Amino acid sequence: QGPARGEPVVQAFEEEQLLSSPACVLDLNLVSCTAADCFQMASTFQVNCRRAGAAHALLAWFEVRFDACHKSVAFATGPQSPLSCWKQTAFFFEGPPLAAKQGDRIRGMIAVRKGAEKKRQLDVKVSCRINAGT
Repeated sequence: QGPARGEPVVQAFEEEQLLSSPACVLDLNLVSCTAADCFQMASTFQVNCRRAGAAHALLAWFEVRFDACHKSVAFATGPQSPLSCWKQTAFFFEGPPLAAKQGDRIRGMIAVRKGAEKKRQLDVKVSCRINAGT
């Protein structure tokens, strides 16, 4: 399939809307990472479809842990977590949705870079395809 289209959509999604298992695409050590680690990244991923349905978008969220303090703090912003102000971000695919069956594997790539003109803008490219599961 082609890249994601238009602007990403930030809203709260329900866990029941997810077709697949989650996958980590970026794992940062906040003590030692650099700006380039955050704003110039590319990652491949693979997820397994838990049920059949139409895949319209890649859904992104973050999980964070602060362990280097007197009391560890952790929280997540995914659809399976309590709602927060961060919600989730959907990157919708161009063209028709991907038809997925239970057990299918979706493989993809996400690349992020800082916008050249606007310092607060990120350019995000997403692509995925379905390979039949076993």
